[in-house]
Amino acid sequence: MHSVLVPLYAGSTMVLMTTWDRETAVDAIEKYGITHWTSISTMIVDLLAMPGIEKRNLSSLILAGGGGAPMPEAVAKRFKELTGLDYLAGYGLTETFSQTHVNPPHRVKIGSDLGIPQALYRCPGDRP
Repeated sequence: MHSVLVPLYAGSTMVLMTTWDRETAVDAIEKYGITHWTSISTMIVDLLAMPGIEKRNLSSLILAGGGGAPMPEAVAKRFKELTGLDYLAGYGLTETFSQTHVNPPHRVKIGSDLGIPQALYRCPGDRP
């Protein structure tokens, strides 16, 4: 819900994949200049294992996050080295709103997907 309704509300363009494929994902990031990427930690692991990933252009990304499982510290470190971004992990339930808690960008806690309650969190620049 969060990953679909929030971008629609904001008037964003969404690029959806019917199944995970790291080549297709990187091609889409480069082709469409994707800025926000919602994924699970295993997708990041797979992306980092892609041959030649260091030569691909991921510079359009300004935020990457998701959930599913806590992000291993070594993977988060490697992702930050590659993109300059912290992976913002969140916690929630598929059968509810999805994420209920999120790590705020200014205070990422690597290895933890339990941040502050989503209802209390505001991104810089959010509308009141």
